[in-house]
Amino acid sequence: MKYFTCTDYKQACYPHTWQKINSVIGSEEHPADRQHWPPFRGTDTRNNYLNIFLNYVEQNKVQEPEDIQWFVETGTHMGATAMHFASIMERVHTIEKYGTKITHLGQPLPENHYQTMLKEFPNIKMLWGDSPECLSMVFREDPEYRHQRAVFLLDAHNGTSEVPLLAELESIHQWSAIQNHFIMIDDGADCGKDNFPPYEAIQDLLWQINSKFNVEYTGHCRNVIVAY
Repeated sequence: MKYFTCTDYKQACYPHTWQKINSVIGSEEHPADRQHWPPFRGTDTRNNYLNIFLNYVEQNKVQEPEDIQWFVETGTHMGATAMHFASIMERVHTIEKYGTKITHLGQPLPENHYQTMLKEFPNIKMLWGDSPECLSMVFREDPEYRHQRAVFLLDAHNGTSEVPLLAELESIHQWSAIQNHFIMIDDGADCGKDNFPPYEAIQDLLWQINSKFNVEYTGHCRNVIVAY
């Protein structure tokens, strides 16, 4: 990993990264669009997941962050998170199930959006399909990944109706030989609603991956859950 704090990241490449991301997406994702997401320790990096991760690093809650060179995301959506992490990680895998993408503003994505993203960020690899199966495939097809620490962002659910979260965690538990990952789970506010699993079930699976994990709500975004 290239940068260990939000300040390091912003000073080194933050403006350039946003320029590249905006050239792909076509319009900047302004902070005003996410007023319901409070700032994290007063920082202003606009990707909230990168912001959370870098702040945990800055607080020395992530041991030896320089060893983490891999980011894995389920639920690509517009790809902004994948592109942000691609600016600090050597390798990024992002998994998306649906081919026809609609932005959170209800507008179609620009034509050839994903092709442009992969051209601008060649260290991103995009996978299409069900996220648990794709996670397993990544580990099976390249055994090297089984022995590498990663940041995981699990966000492939469709509201609270289609939620593959527990199966995603099972894939990580089954295939990864490493325990000390950093795992983020989006939309913890939905735990226990419809098909979204309760917090206790998520916590139990995280502890199967690593019995020493600290598991907690962050209170940020829609109450992202982290394990570290």
